[in-house]
Amino acid sequence: PFTPAPWYKDTWEEGWPAQAPRPPSWNMTKEQRADHHPTIANQDILSEETAQCIDETFQNRWRTLMSVDDVIADTHQLCVDLGIEERTYFIYSSDHGYQLGELNLSMDKRNVYEFDIKIHLAVRGPGIPAGTTFSQPATNVDIAPTILDLAGVQAPRVDGRSLVPFLKKTADEVTAAGWRNATYHEYYYVGIGNKCGQEHPIESPDNNFIAVRYQSNSKFGNILYAEFTTGEKGPGFIAFDTINFYELYDMDKDPWQMTNIYNSTTQEMKDALHNDVHQWLQCKGGDCL
Repeated sequence: PFTPAPWYKDTWEEGWPAQAPRPPSWNMTKEQRADHHPTIANQDILSEETAQCIDETFQNRWRTLMSVDDVIADTHQLCVDLGIEERTYFIYSSDHGYQLGELNLSMDKRNVYEFDIKIHLAVRGPGIPAGTTFSQPATNVDIAPTILDLAGVQAPRVDGRSLVPFLKKTADEVTAAGWRNATYHEYYYVGIGNKCGQEHPIESPDNNFIAVRYQSNSKFGNILYAEFTTGEKGPGFIAFDTINFYELYDMDKDPWQMTNIYNSTTQEMKDALHNDVHQWLQCKGGDCL
């Protein structure tokens, strides 16, 4: 939820943006979205009323984060007061990104696109150099083995891998070279309704997907590939053995995923991508990169 605390509900300082960002994919025509799966292709043109709702949502999410900042500050100060700051790890992230008008999705999440799957990770603690970053791709499945590693406990058989070598800058060239160059994403339709006065729901039953976000150093280059199937019963009932729609994006040329190039790619490429995403679907533990 994005309900600001009462003392922040009207806060908006001079110099803060008056509206949500308007990237190239904001409020596209139906013709521009015709090559996307039905959840996207069927969305309405954003009306003035919907745009105002998007901007209000953007501002209230910002205001709500001010309370999150307060909690972070209070938690840090408590650790200082208890004398445990220098032996405590602070980890901040999220479970998803968010959409505010991109591809005509007024708000919410649940989509395969970069604005929904890309999230932050900020970590502070003993042995982590201040102000450093790393470029290797990570996902939420890496959090558990990372926390266990920081605690000195060996992780059981899980899908993720510890990020500690990158956080503490102890990764050698072999570790870095052997790290994954793609991330896997899987989602099942849950039936979210209309948002911000739009006629169509924010997702339709076609929005079940398996996808891989390949990085520039992967064998496929910097792309996003996704397969969609239709169904309403969720995990355990949807096997992705019948694919109703495919999407492929060149993330160098099309970072906002506006032009689906699947139909123009070679059959050899299509087969390779299909086989790869289904290997990700079936993998477990150490078999997953």
